[in-house]
Amino acid sequence: MLIGPFLEKNFIAASSDYLTSDVVLLGLPYDCTCTNRAGARFAPLQIRVESVGIETYSPYFDFDIADLSFFDAGDLEFPFGNAAKMLDIVEENTKCIYDDGKKILGIGGEHLVTLGEIRALAKKYKNLAVIQFDAHTDLRSAYLGEKLTHSGVMFQIAEIIGYENIAQIGIRSGEKAEFQIMREKNTQKFSFDELSVKPAPRHFASSSFLSSTSTAITFAPRNEARITAPKPIIPQPITITVSISVTLARSTA
Repeated sequence: MLIGPFLEKNFIAASSDYLTSDVVLLGLPYDCTCTNRAGARFAPLQIRVESVGIETYSPYFDFDIADLSFFDAGDLEFPFGNAAKMLDIVEENTKCIYDDGKKILGIGGEHLVTLGEIRALAKKYKNLAVIQFDAHTDLRSAYLGEKLTHSGVMFQIAEIIGYENIAQIGIRSGEKAEFQIMREKNTQKFSFDELSVKPAPRHFASSSFLSSTSTAITFAPRNEARITAPKPIIPQPITITVSISVTLARSTA
């Protein structure tokens, strides 16, 4: 009989009980449309490995993640090179998580994985809003003739929820046409006032982007966003996706 001790395979402080968890951490290891270099598909595993070397308590937030009830479900398995099928799998599993009354913390993977989550959430939540923390616009309608790419994920999301429901933070790079879209649609944000929660109809011009919405947050770690805001920035996100890619989200309703 082995007696250990053994290194933890899951993210630090994760619960072993799916049924009693509030949040499900889900690995989304896909990088087949990456245009720079591959490797983001290995990020979910590596993030778990590195989590062992951090403390569960944050003095900045005065919060310990050990007090959270979250379950590490491991990584989904995707057919290599089939972006459409990958998105179907992400959407189906995201739906299952929310049907079970839980929220998702998705860890990619390239930024395209976010689209599968948004497809599922848009069917469940009305007036869904997405906040993107990224260095790049990701607003291309296609890249080399392909619509499903990491460089066009926000364009695809806008097709679902509308540009009026998107806020982009930290953007520093993109094509001229993409920056023109951001200016015309007023999606690029620079201050917390532009994201504030106020009891008014949700519209960027009224500084009430987060009022009466369900909000999904997506991070691309290479971003250089600089924004000062009271914490928490969103009372209760419905999903978060981190892309290397990660996605976080919760409902403000």
